[in-house]
Amino acid sequence: MALWLKENAQDSDIVVSTRARLARNMAGIPFSHKIQGTAAAQQVKAAAEACFLGNGKDFTKSEMRELSVVERNRLIEQHLASRELCGSADGELILSPDQSVSIMVMEEDHYRLQ
Repeated sequence: MALWLKENAQDSDIVVSTRARLARNMAGIPFSHKIQGTAAAQQVKAAAEACFLGNGKDFTKSEMRELSVVERNRLIEQHLASRELCGSADGELILSPDQSVSIMVMEEDHYRLQ
């Protein structure tokens, strides 16, 4: 690895992609693989209300159950959503207008921001 960096030092200021993730869970709420139905829907609704929707931002919300396989695969390929989220019936994705902020709701964690 260090050899590769040394050999390509002239291109070291070029970044193709980077990502930072923050995963959070709510106290007293079961994890996504143990929560179902109304409890899951309430958690998703709370996340949507807290995560930018209705606050004058143009974030969009997508329910995984409403997306086609092609749409889900596109989200995975663009690194906007994980395979776990796209395989979840209760999961949702909240995206900023430029898709630089992605919030996965009810993935492995209650919330995963990237």
